[in-house]
Amino acid sequence: MLKLSQHINLIKIIFFCTLSLPFINVNAQIIIQDTLSGKKKEINFGAKVFYKLYSDSVLNIEVTPDYGIITTSYDSMLIFKDGTEISKNDISYLEIDRTGLKKWRGVAKPFLIIGMGVLSKGVLMAVLEGRESNNEQIVPIYLWIGATLTSISSWPFWLKNKAFDLSSKKYEIIIP
Repeated sequence: MLKLSQHINLIKIIFFCTLSLPFINVNAQIIIQDTLSGKKKEINFGAKVFYKLYSDSVLNIEVTPDYGIITTSYDSMLIFKDGTEISKNDISYLEIDRTGLKKWRGVAKPFLIIGMGVLSKGVLMAVLEGRESNNEQIVPIYLWIGATLTSISSWPFWLKNKAFDLSSKKYEIIIP
């Protein structure tokens, strides 16, 4: 059995951990805020982002790489995995790479290929053979299955990464 003083110490530790969790989580991301609507989008550390910088030269040459993995931030600086430090005011365009989108595209590719093959077979059967033998029953099945597979499996390819044009002053980067 634990003594009363041990129970109190255990309660203090649990209370301290519970209160410190929000403070730990506040620094775990970078926030992009829509200045018009106030909506916020969080970018977690470890996320791969594509970015463009404002050009400092007359020749408009970008010297820095156009993508990086954000590891941390301080003051108004973003620090990337390769050690690059960029001020949040120097970024004119930011795009967040969605890894889940890549996974869905990988899963959808075989179904898209199969759907396009079945749809092509149905169209060729309808055009070349017409209504011969039992094509009246088979062709609509091929067309329906092929069109359904193709349309559903092409959805992940229509989606794009979330992008923010910071040069238009519609969005701003907030570093907590």
